[in-house]
Amino acid sequence: MICPNCHAQMPQGCRFCTECGTPLTPIPNPVPGPVPLPDNTATVVQAKPGPNKLIVALSALLVVLIVAAVSLFATYRLEMWGGKTLPSTETIAKQVAARTGTSVAKVQAKDVTEALKIKGLNAETVPVFSGEERGTFLGYDGMSQGQRVEAGTTVKVQESAGPGVPKDTIGKQATDVVNTFAGMNVPVHYKKVPVKDPSKTPEGSVAVTYPAAGQGLPDENKDDGIYIGVASKGDGIPVDIMGMNRNEAVDLLESQGYTVDLEPHYSSKQYVGKISGSYPGPGSTPDKDDAVTLYYGVDQSSNETLLTKTGGGVRYASMDSVPMIGMYCKSTVTDTSKDCITLEQTSGPWDTGSDNTFLHIKGHDLSTPMDALGLTNFSQDVSGAMVEPADNVPENELPMRNHLLLKDWGMFELYSGMGLPNCGDEVFGAGSVGEYCIDGKYYNAIENGDGSLDPPGGSDNYKGPTGSVYRMKDFLVYFPVGSDLSALEDSGYFDADSLAKAKKQKAVDTSRPFILLRDTSQYDKTEVSADDYTTPDPFVPTNTRWNGYKSDLIKMKPAPSDATVYYLVEQDGDLDWSSLPDADVK
Repeated sequence: MICPNCHAQMPQGCRFCTECGTPLTPIPNPVPGPVPLPDNTATVVQAKPGPNKLIVALSALLVVLIVAAVSLFATYRLEMWGGKTLPSTETIAKQVAARTGTSVAKVQAKDVTEALKIKGLNAETVPVFSGEERGTFLGYDGMSQGQRVEAGTTVKVQESAGPGVPKDTIGKQATDVVNTFAGMNVPVHYKKVPVKDPSKTPEGSVAVTYPAAGQGLPDENKDDGIYIGVASKGDGIPVDIMGMNRNEAVDLLESQGYTVDLEPHYSSKQYVGKISGSYPGPGSTPDKDDAVTLYYGVDQSSNETLLTKTGGGVRYASMDSVPMIGMYCKSTVTDTSKDCITLEQTSGPWDTGSDNTFLHIKGHDLSTPMDALGLTNFSQDVSGAMVEPADNVPENELPMRNHLLLKDWGMFELYSGMGLPNCGDEVFGAGSVGEYCIDGKYYNAIENGDGSLDPPGGSDNYKGPTGSVYRMKDFLVYFPVGSDLSALEDSGYFDADSLAKAKKQKAVDTSRPFILLRDTSQYDKTEVSADDYTTPDPFVPTNTRWNGYKSDLIKMKPAPSDATVYYLVEQDGDLDWSSLPDADVK
């Protein structure tokens, strides 16, 4: 080391010059510079460290997860997986408004079922009696709006059936149904009705109602409202007379001063041989000394007694209409005007008293007595109604041979028109002298003072009717308890497609009498020409020489199922409600 001041040589590491005292600073070793490379040598550049591979992989994975989550959320909201959302009333109301251009105050059940089907869900409409207008959506049965359900699930849609009486009302304490009926938005009356055995029908319980349990209140009766019969002690026709022994029931009413008649009536299996109803109805309190009719239940084994008579050495069809009168309803009733029919007595073409009584469907006005419901076709005498062969009529030529009454299966047909054609609105060809049908217009010959008849104008060269037709009219099959339904189904009586459809539906409850009514809307042709007198009516059973003594009856539509038949309503609440005392129910 050399002193920079005096240039004296100093030992390495000295901090001061020993000669002159100058501080000595160590001289750093020189750093060699870059060595020049030949022109043909590449320059080596030191690489910078790259990004961490783990971080890159994790970042990419995070992006994928985010995209997947967004996609899953979006597809879930679009209901591409994870089931379907039950739409709310607000959503459906918007859809209806967008489709129709009008806003809706109340969502209809049919709009909900349509929306569910679009989503791929099955919809089943469940009628519920309420104070809302018929058809209004009330909610989902057992589910809630906005709930997710699996695709293909059957969703029960509650539809208002308007005011009515729920099926499970009978037997409940009247105090327990007050809230139910308070929401019906119609007047509700609680009336006392007599019972005989409080141990079976406890006092204070609902014993009878109008309308009957399970039925809606007819529109024309909304101002009058619903009646609830509350079991109470007292005289009258007790509600629990139903199912009572005949002699016991007669003795009970006669002991109260009533005059009692007994009449047979087709009934459900539980009432066969017992009291199945009364007139006035069970629960009524008639005045003393009034006449009361008690009905006792019968089944198909009584057909011969009730539907045939013997006279002049032959047995022939002759209907007693009493056993069939009453109301018949579908298994599910939302509108009694559509879901129920009532069979009432009426005068037929021969008003000879009770030996030949006929029926008609209430509300179906008869343009002529020939259109009353009966068992047979028109005939001048009993030969056309014979149910057994006679000396001059072999079995295969019996006019009634193709009627169900002769099949011994238990059921029988009741139909209008007696197999006669129509000329306009008039039944034509019933044997009246001087009848003319010209281009579908009905004329009678002109009677002269001497009793002779002149043809009507326009009948020159009259060779027979023109414009006469056979029309499809009211036609039903009546099934008393005990009828062999399988035999009828196997016979080819029903349209094949209709029968196949019925077989997929709930089976008929054969423990109750029921009616199957022909549905004219299911037929393409409901009238045919009758101008050729050799052509029999295809809409009723026939057996004539003109058709070779075979059946030309069209196949029946619909076929029987729980959804298509009408069951007898044995306690329909037909009482004089205004005469009954009020019941104190709160």
